Parts: sequence; structure tokens; C-alpha cells
Amino acid sequence: MTWQRAHMTTDPGHAHAGSLHGAERIARWSVVGAFCAFGMMWGICHVVLVDLQEALKLSTGALGAAMTFGVSASIPSMLISGRLVDKLGPRALMAMTALLLAAGLLCFALARNYVTFCAGMAILYGSSGAYDVAINAAAIHIERINQRRVIAYFHGAFSGVAAISGLSAGYLLSIAVPFRWIYIGLAVLMLMVSILITSNPVLAHAKVSPPKPAGGNFSAIKLLLVPTVLLVAAITTLSFLSENALQTWSSIYLRISLGVPVLVGSIGPAGVYAAMSLGRFITGYVVTRLGRCALLRISGVLTALGMVIALSSTTPWIVIAGFLFCGVAQSGIAPVAYSIGGDVAPDKAGQVTSIITTISYTGFLSGPALIGGLAEFYGLRFALGLVIVGGVLISILALYIKEPKPVQQSLSSYALES
Repeated sequence: MTWQRAHMTTDPGHAHAGSLHGAERIARWSVVGAFCAFGMMWGICHVVLVDLQEALKLSTGALGAAMTFGVSASIPSMLISGRLVDKLGPRALMAMTALLLAAGLLCFALARNYVTFCAGMAILYGSSGAYDVAINAAAIHIERINQRRVIAYFHGAFSGVAAISGLSAGYLLSIAVPFRWIYIGLAVLMLMVSILITSNPVLAHAKVSPPKPAGGNFSAIKLLLVPTVLLVAAITTLSFLSENALQTWSSIYLRISLGVPVLVGSIGPAGVYAAMSLGRFITGYVVTRLGRCALLRISGVLTALGMVIALSSTTPWIVIAGFLFCGVAQSGIAPVAYSIGGDVAPDKAGQVTSIITTISYTGFLSGPALIGGLAEFYGLRFALGLVIVGGVLISILALYIKEPKPVQQSLSSYALES
């Protein structure tokens, strides 16, 4: 994809400044579209998952185990995806993983037993991890071109589309549309996304050719040892655990634990996505006023407070209000953390993003098992209390983060200063 003017190539080979500007605009909207498609898929999946769970008669523990198995499959794909993005650009990776996402959704549509369900989880989460690396690396590069903190807006588009899609899925289920047909529709959508990305003229002729860092090549191990990268990865891990709890378990908690109707239950994940969309657009404003590190510290405390509100009552609307507050509060944590991580090594944005995403996906990896296991023994209400703990830990860890200097300037001195 086209990320830096000095390294963008086109077929004619001599595009003027105006065409470069137009190509950058197309590239930016292509990334927005990729985020929106991802949001539509997950917004619907988190609502329809309850129906698939009931159709297969899965307990919360079995569901959590299947999710953990699925997320574990994403680790190998994310380990190699960062280098692929840095070397080839995100076009090929995004197109391929969109196709795999369609295959995973089709597995869900056809699932009649636990084995097929777990296979679908592995395909869906495995390809989702690599797709996530590609679009976040793309967003970091877009930030650098525009010289503005815009990554929160990309994530806001993801969440906004997910919210609308989740409510739409709830409506379709409430009028007795079979949930398996909804999965098939999603599979067709992701197939179309793969085709559109592959045929995009700007993406087809663009090639990333990042310059060598001044201090030489830095391995993933050296980048991983930078304290800010470790802290950002830990914070994003806790953020992902909270997102998983809100997006996946909120509908299950409302529909199964509290017994609300399907349409009201869909407000859980859909409302969370809407709240996160609002929060991420607010994040862009707050970051310019207070800075990225301050936002992380405040967001962690407010995330914990939101979940306290949600779990303090069994009245559905109070619970939903708490979920929404929690969604707004924690919405900016992951995109801001990615932004900080990307600034540590500007010319290795894909590799840094891959490292952070790979580590932080342990939040998705451990979250379902922890919440599902605790719910099996103590109830889902108790298990969701993990979000409170996570929010407090985010604020504590953020106290130790400073605005990063590029690691290329001096890796050793930066590590000592941090």
C-alpha cells in the first residue's frame, strides 16, 4: 500500500504531486473500508454467537475453551504477518486473510458439532489476527503521512460500523431469520472484500520500500526489550481482555444470565461498539489536549468504574448503561497504545505492531478461558469482575510510560532512559 511518498511507485513511474495526493487519499479510504468491513463482521458475530452456542448446546466453559483454541491459532499467523507487511505491504495479506475469514464464517454456518465449531474458531481467529496486524500497520503509516493522530478515528469507524451491524443482526434474529443464513451472508461479504482489495488499482501498483534505520537492523528481540514496547503490549493485552468481555460476553450475560429478549440482548455488544466508536472519536480530541500517556491513565480508572456500575445491579438498563460507560472509557486504550508503539520504531511499524499484537492477543487468548472458567463455577457476573482488575492495572502501568523517542536514534540510550 502507499504509505510514504518517497517510496511509492506506480506503473507510469513519473506521477506528479497531484496524483500522489489523490493516491494517498484513495489509500486512506481503502484502509477505512478495511476497518469497516472488519467491524461489520465482528459486530454481527458477537450477537449471533449466542444462537450458535444454544444450537450446539455449549456451556460457558466449553464456549470459552473453543475461543481460547481459536485465539491460540492466531499467534503463529501474527508472528509472520508483521514482516510480510513491512516487506510487501498490506494488500496481499489483507486480501488473503479476508478470504480466510470468509471460510471461517462458512464453518460456523455449517457447524453441527463441537469439532466443526472449534475449526471455525481457529480459522476465524487465526486469519483475524493477521488481518488486524495489516490494517493497524496501515493506519500507523497513514498517521505518519498526515502528521496527525488519526488512528483513533480508524478504530472509531470500526466500532461505529460494528454497532450498526450488531443492532441489525439483533433485528434479523428477532424476526426469525435463521442465524446460519446470517453467517453465510457475512462470508459472502468478506469474499467481496478480498476481491475488492485485490483489484484496487492503488494497492496493486504501490509498494513499500522502507529505508534502512540509521543504527542498522533491529531484530524483534531488540525491539521487544525496549521498555515502552513491553509496557504498551501489557496495556493492550489488558485492553483486549476488556474488549473481549464487553463484546463477546455482554450479549450472553444479558440474554442467558438476565433472560432479556434477543433484541434487547443485542444492545449489549452493539451498544458497546457504538460507545467505543464515540469514545475513539473523542480520544482524538483528548489526545491533542492531554497527551497519549495521560489518556491511558484516565481510561484505565474509568474502565473499572464502568464495569462496577454494570455489575452493581441486575436491572438490564443499568447493566447496559455500565457496559456503555465502560466501552467509552476503554475505547481509546488500544489505538493510542498502538500509536505509541509505532513511534518507537517508525521504519519498523509493521514489525512493532506485530510484536504488540502477538503479545496482547494473550488477552483474547486468556480472557475467554478465564471468564468462561470462572463463570462455570461462580457465574458470569462474578467473572466479568476481571475487567475491573484490568482497568486498574492499565492505569498503574501507564504511569511508567513516557512519550517515546525513535529507537533508531539510539536503542541502548533509549532503553536506559526508559
